[in-house]
Amino acid sequence: MFCALLCLGAQRNRSIRRWNGYTLLAVDGSHVQIPSNIHDEATYFNGTKDGRGYKLLHLNALYDLESQLYLDAVIQDGRVEHESRALVEPVDRAELTEPVILIADCGYEAYNNIAHIERKYLIRVKDKQGILSGLGLPDAQEFDAVFSYSLSKRLTNRIRREPQKYRWTPSEVHFDYIRDASDALYPISLRVVRFAVKESMYETVIANLPADQSPPLLLRELYHKRWGIETSFRDLKYTLAQTHFHAKKRPFIKQEIFSRMTFYNFASLLRLHTIFTQPEGTHVYHINAAFAVSSFLMYVFTKPPPRFSPGSGFVGVAILMRLRLSRGFSE
Repeated sequence: MFCALLCLGAQRNRSIRRWNGYTLLAVDGSHVQIPSNIHDEATYFNGTKDGRGYKLLHLNALYDLESQLYLDAVIQDGRVEHESRALVEPVDRAELTEPVILIADCGYEAYNNIAHIERKYLIRVKDKQGILSGLGLPDAQEFDAVFSYSLSKRLTNRIRREPQKYRWTPSEVHFDYIRDASDALYPISLRVVRFAVKESMYETVIANLPADQSPPLLLRELYHKRWGIETSFRDLKYTLAQTHFHAKKRPFIKQEIFSRMTFYNFASLLRLHTIFTQPEGTHVYHINAAFAVSSFLMYVFTKPPPRFSPGSGFVGVAILMRLRLSRGFSE
């Protein structure tokens, strides 16, 4: 129910804000440490040095980068964490009609995810591992190449003879669109791009964005926008205290996580709909998330609620936060 409230609230209140005509969605995961309980085997991990154990849940979130809203989330127990499979559920549930680009980090690269997305995507991948293994990538530090082949669940002689035309996916690799032992083939095409992010540092991404409209430099800029979901996790953990819980049982802790994500969305709506003029100077500022949260709490719990007039409250310099636009991939 709490997940449904998060999704419904985001969909009904989201104002569509686009980047080059696209809605930018980011998916990423974050560990959430919860009160320890050695009898909960699904989340408990043994300690290392001091012998004390700890419990983890794994939050997988779908986040609108321009509207700064959580659209959906899947919470997994720490012992069964699987980021790749966690992407399918929110992607299938999303009811978005506008053009979308889905941006994901390492951990979400999987043929099953690509098949389910059915939209534009940009996913960072490991060099020469996972999906890229055996593709025969160009021997260059930077490149932009397209690979097309068909996936098969059966390792026949034809598959063995033409590895560049067919790719075998073993039974333990989950793929919803071909049954095990089926003769069916699933065509797939990957654009693999490797570009420099700083001196002597390169990253590789896969995408289905057309090369004539999205050169490597544009893909680099687009992937850099993914940092917005990392910032949201920071605000969720420390501004909204997602490092501390009232409950001890997993179902109630998950309710608290969803409720704080909903709270975050209300604070984001408050920030995005506030009249704000940039202060004079060279740096770009935006409204501090902590102040938006405290103002929302004041509005909810003060009777009668205070009125925020244009030109007051949010526009004060003391509550602004400088944007760090130059953050790199490794930060």
